[in-house]
Amino acid sequence: MHVVYITYNGLTEPLGQSQVMPYVIGLTRKGYRFTIVSYEKPQKFAELGAEVRATLKAHHIRWKPLRYHQRFSLLATVYDLWIGFWLLLRYIPRHRVRAIHCRSYIPSILGLIFKKLYRTRFIFDMRAFWADERLESGALPKNRVYHFFKAMEKRFLINADAVIALTKSAIEEMQTWPYVSAAMHGKFHRITTCCDLERFQAVYEQRLARRRDESVLNLVYLGGISPLIAINELWDFLRLVHNHFPHARFNMLVGAGQDLLREFISRGKLQMDRFSIREVPYSEVPQALLDADIGFWFTPPVFAKKAVAPTRMGETLAAGIPIITGHSIGDVDAIITSNKIGYVTKDFSAAEFEAAVNFMTALLAEERTQVLQRCRAAAEEQFSLEQGIEQYYEIYKKLLPLS
Repeated sequence: MHVVYITYNGLTEPLGQSQVMPYVIGLTRKGYRFTIVSYEKPQKFAELGAEVRATLKAHHIRWKPLRYHQRFSLLATVYDLWIGFWLLLRYIPRHRVRAIHCRSYIPSILGLIFKKLYRTRFIFDMRAFWADERLESGALPKNRVYHFFKAMEKRFLINADAVIALTKSAIEEMQTWPYVSAAMHGKFHRITTCCDLERFQAVYEQRLARRRDESVLNLVYLGGISPLIAINELWDFLRLVHNHFPHARFNMLVGAGQDLLREFISRGKLQMDRFSIREVPYSEVPQALLDADIGFWFTPPVFAKKAVAPTRMGETLAAGIPIITGHSIGDVDAIITSNKIGYVTKDFSAAEFEAAVNFMTALLAEERTQVLQRCRAAAEEQFSLEQGIEQYYEIYKKLLPLS
C-alpha cells in the first residue's frame, strides 16, 4: 500500500524531524510504503539533507525534497504547488499510489486535486485552523487569500476520507459548522502532537536524581518567536520575572526570532548575562532541558487556538518540567489543571504572572519529585509517539487495509 506524504515543512527542520519522520517510520514498520514530498529551505537542506536521506533510506522510505521558495510569499507558494503538481502528476500513476496524506492546508490543495484526478484516498491532517490562525496573528489580512483558504477548508473537510485534528476542542467546534453533517463526524480523529518519550528518558531520570539548587530559578522557553505567539505578553512576562525574581535565569531555546528577543532585552535594559539564547538541533533538545525548573510560553487565546497543541508541551513534560502558560489553548488547560503539572494564567496581567511564578516556586520546593513524576506521567498518557502511531495505524487500516 503506497502512500505519498506531503508536508510544506522541511524534514531538515525540527517540526519535520519530530512531527513527520517518526510517524512515517512507524507506519512503514506496520507494512505501508511511503514517499515523502517535502519543501526544504536551502540552508537547512545543505546542513542536514544527507543525514535525513540516510535515515529514510535505512527504513526504505523514498524522499522527494523540493525547494521551498520564500520571496514574494503568495507567488512563491503558487510556484511551489505547481512544481509539486507536475512531480506527482506522473509519479502517482507510475508508482500506483493509493493515498495522499497531507500535512496542513497548502499540501492539501494537491491532495484534493489528485483525489479528483486519480481517485486516491485523501487524508487531511489539518493540524490547526490555518487560515484563522494567520488572520488573528496579523500574518494574513482578511482578503481574497483568506477567503480562498476558508473555502478550501470546507472542500478539504467534505472530500477528505479522514480528517485529523490536534485537539478535542477543534473537533467539537467543526461539528457545529453548518456544512459538517452528522454523517461526517465519524471521519474526525484527534491525534495530538506526540513526541518520542524515550529521547527524554535519560534526562528525566537525571533530573529526578539531582537536588534542585534553590538559589537559582531556571526557566526554559522552547520554540520560535513569531506573530503566532503572544509576543507582547511574552515580553511582559520576561520583564516582570527579570525584575521581581533576581535569582531567575532564562534559557531561551529559540530558532526563529532571536533578533527580536535580543532587541527586547537591550531596549528593556535587562541583564543579558541572565539570558542564554541559542538554537538547539533536534537531537540536542533533551539535554538542553536538563537544568530547567519551569517551562513557559504564551499564545493569544483567540478562536484559532482551539485547534492548537504545542509541540513543545509534550517535550517539556517528557523531561519532567512543569509549565506556565496562558488559558484557552486547545486542550492545554484541561491537561495542565487535571494533572496538576503547572499554572494556567487567567489573564496576562503582572499580578497573574507574579502569582504563577510564586505558585510554581512553592510547589517545586514542597513536592518537586511528585511534580516531575506527574509531568512524565502526563506526557506518557497524552503525548506518546507509540500511541500516536497506533492511532494513525487504526485510520490507515480502515482506509487502506493491508490484507
